[in-house]
Amino acid sequence: MSSYEIVSTLLAILAIIVSLFALYAAKKANQLAKEANDLTEKNALDEKEQFKKANTFSMYAAVGAWPGINMSSPVGPDVTKVANLMDHVATIWMENSVDKKTILESVWLQYKTAYEQFNGVSAVIPGYQQSGRTFDSLLSPKIREAYEQMKQGNVHV
Repeated sequence: MSSYEIVSTLLAILAIIVSLFALYAAKKANQLAKEANDLTEKNALDEKEQFKKANTFSMYAAVGAWPGINMSSPVGPDVTKVANLMDHVATIWMENSVDKKTILESVWLQYKTAYEQFNGVSAVIPGYQQSGRTFDSLLSPKIREAYEQMKQGNVHV
């Protein structure tokens, strides 16, 4: 065997060793990337659950602050507060940021009562004579759509 053949053989063996090392390194990098992706997905799910929990607490705080409205002598700030709370509940309903069954179980009665009190009432809210805001005008399209979905018990995501 000539020196040229020996060098060629050694270079071929070296190339095979380098290729095997590269293959091993690629497999290891792929495994690490998969593990990182799995962790990212798990963290995203954890963050989504934390977000839902935070919104659930926010919703419960809203329910606790929900004033009752006596339609024979309504108080303007209480009426707008209820409308704002309804908007908050409608938002979390439409964005599915709280379990819908939880919303129905904890807020539906107040939401339904307020909706039915305001819907179709063209009387101006006390204290809002200058702006002409009526009870019915406080029910935004989002509040109305959420009401219809809740009324149907639409808890499907």
